[in-house]
Amino acid sequence: VTPGHYAYVKIAEGCDRPCTFCIIPKIRGAFRSRPLESVLAEVRSLSGAGVKELNFVAQDLTAYGTDFPGNRGIRSELSTLLSAITEMVPQDSQLWIRLLYAYPINTDETLIRTIVESPVICNYLDIPLQHISGALLKRMRRPLGERGTRELVAKIREIAPELAIRTTFIVGFPGETAEDVEALRSFVAEGYFTHVGVFTYSDEEEAAANEYPDRVPAAEKEERRALIMETQQRIVAARLQSLIGTRQRVLIDGAHSDTDLLFVARAEWQAPETDGEVIINEIDEQILESHPDNFIQTLTGRFGIVEYTEVQGYDLVGTLVELQP
Repeated sequence: VTPGHYAYVKIAEGCDRPCTFCIIPKIRGAFRSRPLESVLAEVRSLSGAGVKELNFVAQDLTAYGTDFPGNRGIRSELSTLLSAITEMVPQDSQLWIRLLYAYPINTDETLIRTIVESPVICNYLDIPLQHISGALLKRMRRPLGERGTRELVAKIREIAPELAIRTTFIVGFPGETAEDVEALRSFVAEGYFTHVGVFTYSDEEEAAANEYPDRVPAAEKEERRALIMETQQRIVAARLQSLIGTRQRVLIDGAHSDTDLLFVARAEWQAPETDGEVIINEIDEQILESHPDNFIQTLTGRFGIVEYTEVQGYDLVGTLVELQP
């Protein structure tokens, strides 16, 4: 059950992309966007009801609006939607809007600048890239090859170095070689990504890749996955360690599942249910004195400032030094 302080808002359904490993177009049908006013009305309703974080989802988020009359396949209207929300929501609003599953096509400079210039859009983008090997990307029928993928990531880093990128990769796709895996490991090691998910390829009934030769053994798939994950873990460890002693705004999700003596929260660069957490193990005395009763209910769903004190795996541990309205 999704907690009351964050929600998922579906802005489109279906997909028109030809990825050979996927059957979403056959299951969900052709891509279709919700009308802009419909999305704005839901944002207005949820934020008015006290929801603090809205996670925008779709099978192809950045295709939003490409099916609108007079704009079929021409340009994404996602930036238009986000700008309309930014104008609609008060500047001092306690609200985060997060973008999940942005397809590489239509992730352009306009979108990137719209994200980082808005006070309510999280500096976070989930953009599955799937691989870096040009040969594999071609077999997957992805829109960008190795050069285009590298240019996209470099563009994001140049325009918005503060933007946290989450991506996912597939290893063990039919025809993947040891050289392909090394290219992917090297790409991940360059440190572009705040979060990386790695999946081993598995056949989907009716997917085109089911007929591809040169299958990768199951054990080899797992070894390749472990290699990429270990590479990313070293990057994550260094990044988290660099945050010790700094302070960041977090959204408090509630008491820790193991004990009411700890709280869990998330920074702007941590999406719910997929990324790491911030564990609050100390609370400033002034906050405790100001809220003596119903403490769990008081903190849950509130924004606050945490000072990081240590790293615990993929999580940060810290002290809550300020509680915001």
